Amino acid sequence: MNVLLQRHLSPSDFAGATDVIAPSGGDDETTELLDGVRVHLVAPHRGWLIRALGPLSRLTPTLALEARALEKLYELTALWGHRVDQVRGFSLLGALARQVAGEPGAEVTPPPGGPVGSVELVCCTYNRLDEPLRSLPSMLAEAAVARAHGLSCVVRVVYQNDDFPHRLFEARPQWRTVAGLSLLRSDPPSLPRARNTAVAHTEADLVIFVDDDVELDRDFVLEHVAMANRCPTASGIVGRIRSKHEGHDRQNPDRAVGQFRPSGWVDGNFDSVGDGDAVIAPHTPRGANMAFRRAPLVAWFGSAWFDESLLGSAHREESTLALEVQRRGGSFVYAPRASLYHFEAELGGCENRQLDDPARRLKHLTLDHLFLNRFYAPLGDAARRTLPLLTVLREVKHTEGGAQKKWATARLGLKAWRAGQHFWAERRDRDRSRQG
Repeated sequence: MNVLLQRHLSPSDFAGATDVIAPSGGDDETTELLDGVRVHLVAPHRGWLIRALGPLSRLTPTLALEARALEKLYELTALWGHRVDQVRGFSLLGALARQVAGEPGAEVTPPPGGPVGSVELVCCTYNRLDEPLRSLPSMLAEAAVARAHGLSCVVRVVYQNDDFPHRLFEARPQWRTVAGLSLLRSDPPSLPRARNTAVAHTEADLVIFVDDDVELDRDFVLEHVAMANRCPTASGIVGRIRSKHEGHDRQNPDRAVGQFRPSGWVDGNFDSVGDGDAVIAPHTPRGANMAFRRAPLVAWFGSAWFDESLLGSAHREESTLALEVQRRGGSFVYAPRASLYHFEAELGGCENRQLDDPARRLKHLTLDHLFLNRFYAPLGDAARRTLPLLTVLREVKHTEGGAQKKWATARLGLKAWRAGQHFWAERRDRDRSRQG
């Protein structure tokens, strides 16, 4: 059941607010969207200070919750640029938090969007054929279902190999004339560039991105549209991903879907079944199943939604966009019924599932550190440079084996840290020259 309903809170309690902090009433720490208000639910065990105290934290459960509320307040204001309007359900340190929060926020929440009337289902593919041949039947079928319900819906395949159309239609000649299928070329190969190419060629109200190695569940498009219409202030929709890696039929009840932690770590749980009434508000989607309202994103970013400087595995490309969306006042909602199965092809695509090679892993980790630089940038240069080192320490701590393996992890992590700093500086200088 919705934690807010359990606490007998209603939208009228948050009139005029955009961001509210409240106790979760359980072990989950997540965010919910309640009539356009982001309600950040905090749990004491997530607190940095309380975890540092160790066993002593069990002696002060009330203080632990109060301290976590203050920590959350700092995270939201310093890292995300949100203006917290209310702190509800706290007594001691909560009073101080209310003073820090101050007047209702200055950030601008996007105006509610109208009902979704048109959808584009985008699939970007590279160095693959068997996977799209397996994936496209469910995409075409769900687009047809959407059209039968009065929506304008097409499947747009963005290909990055010149011979892809010939090979595709050679294998499936009937698709040359199938309704609702469109092919679009993007060059040179890059997942963010391919996504942006699709954005530049669409006028659909809602743009849904899926990978080329997925099979859509029943009413996939309709469920994305239903959630967009239910939450008209949301900028994006996060769909459920059942996967080979997590377990095809796992029933995951965790409500912490796509939540950024202060460490930069993301609590995924993108296969969560949700909890019915509550509208969970993730911080980020996963690229295999995500949708965006076109109007607010075009207003913010034009047609370049995704960062094309993220080459190779394009790691964190969806989280980079999500970070920028939320810092502009946007939000995401989770649609557990907008579900697909990700069969996770090993070869082709971004090739981000074979990271045993040190060189490939270094590139992957470098993108991780570039994201951390972006994440911590509002805290100032000193924090931006040093806080990502905590990620290196965490990797070393969790490396199995002796000192030699831990040292190898440390060296790789430090190389990625330095490279991330370098790419951040390059991007900053490039942005400054454009502005100048």
